[in-house]
Amino acid sequence: MVAKANELTLIGPPEFEVREDGLPGIKAKYGNFDLKEYKSVDAGLRYRGLVDGEADVAVAFGTDGEIGAFDLVVLEDDKQLFPPYQVAPVVRQETLDANPNLAAALNALAPKLTTEVMQRLNYEVSGKQREPVEVAREFLTQQGLITQ
Repeated sequence: MVAKANELTLIGPPEFEVREDGLPGIKAKYGNFDLKEYKSVDAGLRYRGLVDGEADVAVAFGTDGEIGAFDLVVLEDDKQLFPPYQVAPVVRQETLDANPNLAAALNALAPKLTTEVMQRLNYEVSGKQREPVEVAREFLTQQGLITQ
């Protein structure tokens, strides 16, 4: 991206343009460059702008549902600017003590939540406007982790 940066419009939320782990971080890690344009939009409008041709590159999270839905390509961060963000349940010990089956249920769920699965589930909510609880219940039922 750096070699062609001056030909590219990047679309993303306003804070990405100034955050240390945003555009300034990319420039520091990959070499200083100038974009053709940074298009600042509400986070929910990034993909529409990309798909509609208003931008060439979008700020994304690896589990965004639009990535798979629009058959987009995620650029590799080969210099590891961005840390991995893996799903991990965090539960109070008192909650685990009060719910003896909870740890086993969460441990059974965690390996099923791959990046691809999260993209699909997230798109059900963000792209198809379904209720998160409905999508989660359907997924957990399909995986045999709960019964209807």
